[in-house]
Amino acid sequence: MRKSLVTRCCKAIGIAAALLYAAAVQDPARAGLFEDANVLVRGGDIDAIEQTFENQYQAFLRHEIDLSDQVRPYAAFYTLDPVVVEMVPAWRAAYPDSVHARVAQANLNQHLAVVLRGDEYNHMVPRRALDQARELWSEARSLGAEALDSAPSHAAAADALSASANWLGDNVAEQRGNKVLEAFASPRGTLLDQIADSLPQWGGSVAMMRHLCDARAPQVENLSVEECQARVTLLLSDTPAPERAAAVEVLR
Repeated sequence: MRKSLVTRCCKAIGIAAALLYAAAVQDPARAGLFEDANVLVRGGDIDAIEQTFENQYQAFLRHEIDLSDQVRPYAAFYTLDPVVVEMVPAWRAAYPDSVHARVAQANLNQHLAVVLRGDEYNHMVPRRALDQARELWSEARSLGAEALDSAPSHAAAADALSASANWLGDNVAEQRGNKVLEAFASPRGTLLDQIADSLPQWGGSVAMMRHLCDARAPQVENLSVEECQARVTLLLSDTPAPERAAAVEVLR
């Protein structure tokens, strides 16, 4: 099972968690999920925030969106923006039973923990920073577990639990989260995730990404080779504007 798109890559190469999502949302077919969430959570309307995330979760349960689309909007909480940091506790106070608010807090914690810890080896990280980061990950793990207790099919909660548990070396909690993610993984979503993981900056290559489309897309329902290749084009940051525009047209 592919580990959490954000935190696993940050652990390996030591960048802020939101950067990988910034690359991923160049895909216009999914970018709106992230961008709309960004606008929403900064708007301050807690009732609208709760209802929107609940509607999105119900759409996931009805199989109208896939696993990646259920998880991706929660990337809006990989931030240190004071507006969001202050809004989430207010959301939790207004909706104490909200699984979505718990996952939001878990992701805020994880992002801050990554920033505090940095990318050095443990023995090079100041003890206080390491302790604070572990405390944040521990709380994120608890929040993810609580959310999953309330909503056993909540992929974003499973992702938060798996990611924070991985940082803490808690294999039992990590596997609990991974089992949920594995249960909802679709061939289409899995292939697209593999392609995103094959970006040159993560050790892959453009040729590898193109080959995955040519070799695997014909075997995947609801994903043509043309669409797959268009998604690759949009994931590449150096794609010329005319090629990017053509790829967008393919996905319309």
